[in-house]
Amino acid sequence: MNRLAKNNESTSVIIATAPKKGLLKGFIEASVKMQPREFIYLSFQTLWYVILSSLSKMVIKLRQSHRLML
Repeated sequence: MNRLAKNNESTSVIIATAPKKGLLKGFIEASVKMQPREFIYLSFQTLWYVILSSLSKMVIKLRQSHRLML
């Protein structure tokens, strides 16, 4: 990110997943310099929620379409 920001690169969207410590200060500064229209931050818990939610919807659809007892 720092190299991209130093080269005056730009982007419309930045998607970040951070470790438990959070995003590094240099990453945040570079992101601000790149001025994206959107900045999406996904925490580990959010990712698991999305994955589990999607899986449960798929199982429900499967059960309905095949009338399976799971």
